[in-house]
Amino acid sequence: MKAGFTLIELIASLALTGMLMSLLFSSFFLTNRSISIAEPLIEADVRCALIHNQLVKELEGVFIPVQAELKKTGSSVVASSLEKNQPKPLDKIFYSTNKNNRLEILSFITNNPLKIYYDEKSGTPKPAVVRVVYRLIETKDKNYTLLRQESSTLEFEAFEVKASKPIRSYEVANNIKNITMEYAFGKKSDAKKESIDQTASGGGEIVRTSEWHFDEWRKKDPKTSMPRVPQFVTMKMVLWDAQLVHENIFDIMIEIPTFSFLTEQRSTSTQSSEATPTVAPVVAATTPSAPTPVAPLPDSVAATLKEIGKQTVKPQVE
Repeated sequence: MKAGFTLIELIASLALTGMLMSLLFSSFFLTNRSISIAEPLIEADVRCALIHNQLVKELEGVFIPVQAELKKTGSSVVASSLEKNQPKPLDKIFYSTNKNNRLEILSFITNNPLKIYYDEKSGTPKPAVVRVVYRLIETKDKNYTLLRQESSTLEFEAFEVKASKPIRSYEVANNIKNITMEYAFGKKSDAKKESIDQTASGGGEIVRTSEWHFDEWRKKDPKTSMPRVPQFVTMKMVLWDAQLVHENIFDIMIEIPTFSFLTEQRSTSTQSSEATPTVAPVVAATTPSAPTPVAPLPDSVAATLKEIGKQTVKPQVE
């Protein structure tokens, strides 16, 4: 009698093989399905992280350059003589506009750009001072692209589309459905380096706005309490996936650390300008301050200094 497999053993082995194959294919199918779901999320997270990291770096360096305001002189004669030599004050230090309830332009001056320059004196690379402009432009139906411009030219007019020498734009992210911005600051004297929730819980007033154009506010009200730069920048991004089917929502809040310093500097300059008379001499007379009392020297030290003072030093003649 020859050895072999019985029919029952063959059927059982085929059943086990089929079960193992079904488990293998089901796990393979679930893996592919998980990858297809995770890939758009990862891709959207990468785009969001790119925008977030770049904005955080640049907004942390927002400041008001010295060209932003001309120094006021008390003498009208001196002011008229220096008027031709003084450059035009910079405007739109921090500027943002919307169109159809979405971001259109975001511009500010920062010292944390992508570029750096090499200082020959110190021998170390240093950051440059540039203006950065972000624009959200429509490419397809309900699809937008975020463009970025950067230049050492601080005038905002140089970044306009109709400029004689337009500054080159770079694509930061695409497949964007919508971006909305919100700017806020706390009208509270001791609200330094606090989060927006801490400031609100402290009883201070939180001012929020979807656009930022300080120069227009100052034209309407020269004594406006609005600062030149906001304290908090909140961005809400809605990103499409690669197939433009599903959307992913991201909320980003960035604090501008120089807000407290710029606010104190502005209040100090305002107080000094109010205290200065309309007509003042070019060189103001200074009042000598009272001398600071000095503690008496010990008797031994005083005697030694007295003996040294009696001695005369004769010059040596060669």
